[in-house]
Amino acid sequence: MSSAVNKARAEVEASAQLGLLIARADLGYVCAAIGGSVVERGLVFLQHAVLVAFEAHAFCTRQLGIAMPDLLWDPALAAASRTRGKFFDDNRRDIEKLAGDIRLLADATRASFREGRRRRLARLLGIHNPDLAVLSVRQIPVATSISLAFHSGNQIPGPNNIQAAGRVVHDLAVGIGQMVSALGLAEAKHSAPAGELDSAWVWGDGDSKECYLQAFSGDVPERYVPLLLLLQNAVATAASVATSRCCGDCGFAAFKHRLVVVHHAVRSLAKLNNTPSLDKASFARLESLLDDPGLAEVLRLRSLRNGLVHLGLSDVPPKVFTADHPLEGVIMHYASGQGYADVDALVSRSLALINDQLTEWLLTPPDGGVGFAGLLRPPPTA
Repeated sequence: MSSAVNKARAEVEASAQLGLLIARADLGYVCAAIGGSVVERGLVFLQHAVLVAFEAHAFCTRQLGIAMPDLLWDPALAAASRTRGKFFDDNRRDIEKLAGDIRLLADATRASFREGRRRRLARLLGIHNPDLAVLSVRQIPVATSISLAFHSGNQIPGPNNIQAAGRVVHDLAVGIGQMVSALGLAEAKHSAPAGELDSAWVWGDGDSKECYLQAFSGDVPERYVPLLLLLQNAVATAASVATSRCCGDCGFAAFKHRLVVVHHAVRSLAKLNNTPSLDKASFARLESLLDDPGLAEVLRLRSLRNGLVHLGLSDVPPKVFTADHPLEGVIMHYASGQGYADVDALVSRSLALINDQLTEWLLTPPDGGVGFAGLLRPPPTA
């Protein structure tokens, strides 16, 4: 009996050790992204960084029984930010509710930029007073002021929404930093993901109402535009910058990042495709995109996504943890025998496909229009 107990304990410990290794890889990867001098990369990585820090804290506390520090972030905002990477794949809100919430966020942001005597006077004088900031990499939009606020857990900002957003980002980053330190990674030196893009980040400003009318060929009903733009931004971020040449750990963490994004992106597109109020042109585009057989394969990676995100690998056969390459075995277990290289290729190919299709759709102008990007102006210089 004692032998069986010891064997079971050893298997649990091996599973926990691998979960801890994955958590450390995740935190080293995101710390290199948000801790460097390129603020823009930190902003677009923030939501994924909150997710892995949140899950690592829960894993260490609940499954490993380690006494972890209380994280100095707003727990409600952190929990909200953690789930925002599911996009429309949200069991608590249907698409109409989610579209309404994002619209309220967009409207409140617009009001904070346009209300008041001085701002009304500026408009009368023809002074450009944009309320939508767009961040691009190599002419591909990867974030907007709305998507960044949404992914940080914010709902509806007040009049001082810019300052409030800055405080939220700071507090979330502090919590992530605490987890980095708690797992002994504070002195680790990792190269930033996609460091070759350090000088490629470009901001543009536009009027949200005008930009939304020019987005996605003018096909998408206006209430869905911020929602679809949110998804395009996240997919473009993962496709463009969720890569690493630093080391094997960072490479695996970047693979996990891409997997999480593409899995929820496909589920979100399928959910949007089943929305009765979607117009015919949008429905036709989504149908064509979802017809790709690779995207159906991505949907079958749900167990792999869950195992890697929550770090609980107790359903993986014990022999996997004592093998020479346990991560390969974990992936093969959850991916019906497909190995790391094959799944990585599927994830990257599917992500590139969705990114290409959504970005092309976003930037195609309606008939007689100038297009979404055509309305953006460089921000004023100091």
